Amino acid sequence: MNNGAYNDKGIAIANYSGRMFCTLYNVPNLKWDVKGVYTNCQYNTAFRGFGSPQTHFAMETQMDRIAEHLGMDPIDVRYVNCNMPGDRTISGAYLASCAMKECIDEAVVVGKWKEKRSESGKHGNKLRGTGMATLLHTGSGGRYYFFAATETFVKISEDGLVSLITGCSEIGQGIQTVAMQVAMEVLGIDAERIRIVDESTDASPYDLGAWGSRQTFVIGNSVKAACEDARKEVLEAAGELVGKDPSVLDITDEKLLELVNGEWVDTGKTYEEIVDFCYSKLGHNLGGRGRYFDEEAPDAINRVDFCSNIVAFTFGCQMAQVEVDIETGKIDIVDFVAAQETGTMINPVNCEGQLEGSIAQGMGYALTERAFRVDGVPSVRGFVDYKVLGAMDMPPMKIAFVEKFDDPNGPFGAKGVGEPGLNSTAAAINNAIYDAVGVRFEKLPILPEDVLRALKKTNIN
Repeated sequence: MNNGAYNDKGIAIANYSGRMFCTLYNVPNLKWDVKGVYTNCQYNTAFRGFGSPQTHFAMETQMDRIAEHLGMDPIDVRYVNCNMPGDRTISGAYLASCAMKECIDEAVVVGKWKEKRSESGKHGNKLRGTGMATLLHTGSGGRYYFFAATETFVKISEDGLVSLITGCSEIGQGIQTVAMQVAMEVLGIDAERIRIVDESTDASPYDLGAWGSRQTFVIGNSVKAACEDARKEVLEAAGELVGKDPSVLDITDEKLLELVNGEWVDTGKTYEEIVDFCYSKLGHNLGGRGRYFDEEAPDAINRVDFCSNIVAFTFGCQMAQVEVDIETGKIDIVDFVAAQETGTMINPVNCEGQLEGSIAQGMGYALTERAFRVDGVPSVRGFVDYKVLGAMDMPPMKIAFVEKFDDPNGPFGAKGVGEPGLNSTAAAINNAIYDAVGVRFEKLPILPEDVLRALKKTNIN
């Protein structure tokens, strides 16, 4: 492995990627050898999936080889090797939730697997094929830094404005929206009441940042705990206002409700009135503090089983249909299906955006994005040479989410989906290309000239 210079992430990436095979599938043995080499090249670092895309490309291509050797459908060979909820793998992973089988089932139905495979073959001057691949990744970050905690503070102003002072690292993935929705759910208030305070590390609690698909899991849990703490204070004030025990009160859609004979009844009081009563009559402010704390994180350094340092895993299945031009070698993806488990989705639109972005990135990784050197000097200096696919290059996408299993450790049962969707995209495309032309490619990207050379060897015309 070319580690580049001045860098120690390469070994961590290789280590992580090697453990994924016996976590994705229920295999009893794994031997994984990697030699990291420091070279006089630019250093390497994390990429969406942190080693999983590379390993998934290899192992999901290999799974198709195995299926062909055994005379099995590629779906079936994966189906019989699935892990199940509650399994503990030889990598040390404990799968508190796992919907891999359900994701395969969903992809088969939504993607019309059998119908698409029956279309494989020559269509004019193009060869059509369909392939699939499964995936997994962490959905919670990990304990690798021996610290996996963060805090959130809630400040409720006299006008009812709720400030979430939290360690969100918003880089476009939507964690601010998730934090807001968690607060809305717990406090029973409207979105207009909430603002996120995360722009200054001087004011925000310490957090490790956005990596490992951890923010929804970690930040979401801390926001939930902080809002539950604040909610307790609000309901205590509400109890003083209406002369009731707080245990029989609740706030929904900013209305104070009372439990009477097993039914929730509107008391006629509102959230705004409760806050005003607390400040003007009781004479104290309202707020809360919450923390996500993984008490097992400090012991991570002593754990031999690497994947035991991951709290939640996210599984999925992807399917690609491609057309290969016999004359030019150009590969067009004509249809793409992704079935992804999420635990409980907090924001379906954000989840869909994450998955579509992952697929777009995976398509470039598979087909166009190439970095190369001449005498050790990078020859790709910009996006003219390094082709990143744009919106017009995207195929029709069908996204399906599987919410069958809540994750017991995630906020409201949710887990991260930011990285997993990239992991199997290249493998699904590669398997589809094989179904079309009968050639498996073993390096990325798969360029038109590579396809033309392969077609000449197979005498397809």
